[in-house]
Amino acid sequence: MTIEYRLMNAEEMDQSFDLWVEVYPETERESWKQEFLNIPGCREHTYVAVDNGRVLSTALLWVREMNDSLGIIQRVGNVSHVATHPKARHQGHAKQLLGLVIKEMEQENCDFSTLFTSDEARPLYEKFSWRTCPLPFWQGKLTSVDLPQSTEYSTRSSHQLEESYLWKALSDIYTEFNQTRPFAIQRDVSTWKSFTAYKITDWVQAGASVWLSYPIQSPETICGYLIAHRTNEGFLIAEFGVKEQHRPAIPNLLYQVIGSYKEGEQVGGRLYLPNEPDMMTLLHQCFNPLMQVESTELMVRPINQKKDHSDFIVPRSQGAGMFWLLDQI
Repeated sequence: MTIEYRLMNAEEMDQSFDLWVEVYPETERESWKQEFLNIPGCREHTYVAVDNGRVLSTALLWVREMNDSLGIIQRVGNVSHVATHPKARHQGHAKQLLGLVIKEMEQENCDFSTLFTSDEARPLYEKFSWRTCPLPFWQGKLTSVDLPQSTEYSTRSSHQLEESYLWKALSDIYTEFNQTRPFAIQRDVSTWKSFTAYKITDWVQAGASVWLSYPIQSPETICGYLIAHRTNEGFLIAEFGVKEQHRPAIPNLLYQVIGSYKEGEQVGGRLYLPNEPDMMTLLHQCFNPLMQVESTELMVRPINQKKDHSDFIVPRSQGAGMFWLLDQI
């Protein structure tokens, strides 16, 4: 048996979609297809292990810019879609593809590599020097819905995700809010109009909402946004952003989720929000207990020999670092 390890060609794309559904049977083929096609450079940066025309394993590389733990921009190669057909596992295919991906990241002058993994796959990546990078988020029980909203802002849900102006407006807010934020991905407008727009639209189709905030004095100007998924049992705040001069709009945005529950209902919440004083003051008013939790799904590996794991991995994530859910693939 002669296995080819190389870049994917156009004829093998459909096979890759089939493989990912085979590996993750609870997922849908169309979702894999749409996510893949919205990743910049996906066709040119996907590696496959092929046996007589049959795709056995895949690995995808997406080169992005990401802030390190000090908020300094680093060139990062994100590895995703690492999957091997169940009948072809434990034969070294993923290892071969990861070796090719690492070589490409070196050629692309990446400083680091990132990936998201399960506990089951973690040992494989550790053999290639990826290390776990804890990421903070908040978790708590809602005990009060009383938030002091500002009368200078209005807030509404958006049902116009097809409008291109929305992505430009959200891109501007995101860029200002996350310019030097530790762990944040640098998203340009083209990314917002492709991958990020796809992710948000996919979330909305699954029941999430996008809330937008506007100054009363300038009702056409979007100054903040919040993306959240709400159920009767609890809620998830997935992403948040606000222009610095419009931070008083923060409680108005949070209220769209928190205020949708009845006082004393005591539902649970998971909040991907930065650890900033005004934000924390509001959350402590509404949640008891409010706990900081750390996700261990992100792994980091230096590619540039002059870099070190310590640029990302610190004893405990401090300050307002955020790797937003929309960027996780």
